[in-house]
Amino acid sequence: MTGILTNRVLFTLALMLIVAAAGTHWMNTGTASADYLPPLLPDYLPIGPAGGNVPDLTGMINESDAATKWNQWTGTNKLSATGTSTSGCGTSKACIVYSNDNQYSIFNGRLCYVPSTSTSATWATTFLDAGSYFSNVCAGLVGSAARPVFVVAFNNELTGWPSIWLTHIGRHEIGHALKLGDAPSSVSCWTSGNTIYPLMKNNVVGCSSHGSNVTASTNEASYAKQRTGW
Repeated sequence: MTGILTNRVLFTLALMLIVAAAGTHWMNTGTASADYLPPLLPDYLPIGPAGGNVPDLTGMINESDAATKWNQWTGTNKLSATGTSTSGCGTSKACIVYSNDNQYSIFNGRLCYVPSTSTSATWATTFLDAGSYFSNVCAGLVGSAARPVFVVAFNNELTGWPSIWLTHIGRHEIGHALKLGDAPSSVSCWTSGNTIYPLMKNNVVGCSSHGSNVTASTNEASYAKQRTGW
């Protein structure tokens, strides 16, 4: 695919987070007999029990699809797609904002620089702005511990995106805001019918169909709900 580098390193967080690689090993046979334990992101706040808004400033990510699917998987109505509007982000609402990397974007009226993804081959990198609690974008001036703002820096320098990969990016990154780490390398993708799991698998190790895994597993949805207090 022109413009997509063959190294599919995906979604490294801005922090070098160390997550526990707990879970079961699977052979990549196309069926699954068990789910896995999604790693916890220990240093990142969750979006919180009130949920939040999901705007897109890239023109590439379907924020409505991502928010709707996570509401469906968790059996809640905690996420609201807001188009391009970041109004209230960090003040009255927690937010997950998709933005192009390496440029300035406006978040709730404040101009902030969105850094580049961690490598030229990385599809997206999630940054967090939560005031004095933690910030690696916007200098803590947009989000707060009570209403964190997750900024998903999308690598718009890459081109030729298949739509299924964009769907994966949108849904996968919300998982990080719900305290889900990337699936460990010991976890392989599996299928049930035509559905490929798990959503939080971020590379081709044990997952030849990586990028087409766009559905949260039962455990991913359950732990996301539990860790956010939903």
